[in-house]
Amino acid sequence: MLYSCEANLGERDVICVTSFSTNAQPLQDIAADIVGEERRAADAPALSAILLRDGQILAHVVDGRADPAMGVDAGLDTGFPAGSVTKILTAALVMTEVDAGRLDLDAPIAEHIPADLRPMDADGAEVEVTLRQLLSHSSGLPVTWDGFPPYPPVESREAYIAASRTIVHPPGDRLVYSNVGFVLAGEVAAASAGMTFEDLAQDRLLTPLGMTQSSLGRAEDYDGPLAAGHARTGDMLEPEPHLDLTALAAAGSLLTTPGDLARLATMFLNDGVFEGRRILSAAAVDEMMTMQARAHPDLDEGFGLGFGVRMGEAGRKVWWDGTTTWGAAHFALHPDSGTAVIAMTNVADNHPTSVSGRRLLEFAVPDLAAGPPPDIPIDEGIDGYYLAIDLVDPDLWFFAYAMPLRVQSDARSVRLTSGLTDPLTLIPTAPQRFRVNGGILDGATALATGDLLQVGLVRAERLPALLTPPALMAYAGALALAVLFGLWLGLRAVWRRVRRAHAN
Repeated sequence: MLYSCEANLGERDVICVTSFSTNAQPLQDIAADIVGEERRAADAPALSAILLRDGQILAHVVDGRADPAMGVDAGLDTGFPAGSVTKILTAALVMTEVDAGRLDLDAPIAEHIPADLRPMDADGAEVEVTLRQLLSHSSGLPVTWDGFPPYPPVESREAYIAASRTIVHPPGDRLVYSNVGFVLAGEVAAASAGMTFEDLAQDRLLTPLGMTQSSLGRAEDYDGPLAAGHARTGDMLEPEPHLDLTALAAAGSLLTTPGDLARLATMFLNDGVFEGRRILSAAAVDEMMTMQARAHPDLDEGFGLGFGVRMGEAGRKVWWDGTTTWGAAHFALHPDSGTAVIAMTNVADNHPTSVSGRRLLEFAVPDLAAGPPPDIPIDEGIDGYYLAIDLVDPDLWFFAYAMPLRVQSDARSVRLTSGLTDPLTLIPTAPQRFRVNGGILDGATALATGDLLQVGLVRAERLPALLTPPALMAYAGALALAVLFGLWLGLRAVWRRVRRAHAN
């Protein structure tokens, strides 16, 4: 195996590349260029990425600093947070119990969990939810950001589930990205196996796959070098403490390296077998990578089990991205070519991981690369504000009105802005259809009809003109003027009384 590092002392960048073949050197150079470009463009402290095919690493590029404040370079063994990439591992653990015959994807989960943790409707009645629905984000359970700042830490998994077990849509009705759904699925798998979720992960995946640098525990207990976390405040990059997500383990607590995730990817691409040992049945792997719930009936994009799934002319792409308050990750597979890419960073920004991962995968599988956009006129009728209610906790629904999605079109593209992410560019591909360029939703398919905006899994509906931010600001301005006018009248009346009193 070759291993080399090149240092650019002017910018204090370090690029390391490994390979199993000198024949792959041009690919390594291109991979290093892509990763370096995207890290610098995003001003990320470090970016580590692996490209592999048929179980062989084509390139592993490590660019930047694991801890800029201490001058520590990122290395091949530097750990990062996987965030919601953990959900792929959780889905695989559930499937080990399905393979064992102890769980059924389409049976209600009620028998495996206590009554006070079972999903319920707004009236408090139990609702039948299946594992297939939990793992495809179609259970109807809500988005919840409990455990993430500014919320306090979650006390326990039981408390986390109990606080967010009221469905917001009927099961199977539509996609709602739900962390609590995956925590619940993890508890079902653990109960079925008769062990804790962490022990189940270690027994079924981490140990058999040799993922020795992977942990679902706290950052301070991680056995190996761990990148220092960062977050962005405006244009400033600030150190960010490692967030303890162990109470949400099945949804996002995995700490790992691209090298360890490459082992997981190899198992998936080899129909569930790793180094001659069967980890999952081929049927289980196929279920995970098969579209189970579409984002929209008119889009070939949605969720498998744990994986996002996108169908295209170049075949099926399955992937998912993860973000915590201090890092981000991207994990993508192209099963038809046996190719995988993993990218991880130590800043809470998916742009460098998603875009570098997409570029690496497109270089290795050229048919995945999008051609020049067709000359399609963009309907200006899609411009306006859209409300994505399923992006906020149900109890904080009013925040959705404070952070609507804004669509602004020109002759060639559409700009999408919100209070949640950096601006996104939508490139037209067909009438009412677009491709997202950049950000966490990079490469996603978007549908814009004028009344509905569907961007990947995010669904938003047009806001009435009277509820748009300009209208709300006008109301607030009018109210402020009315208050000031009332104060003026009151002060004027007091002054007149004072003058009359003095006159008498």
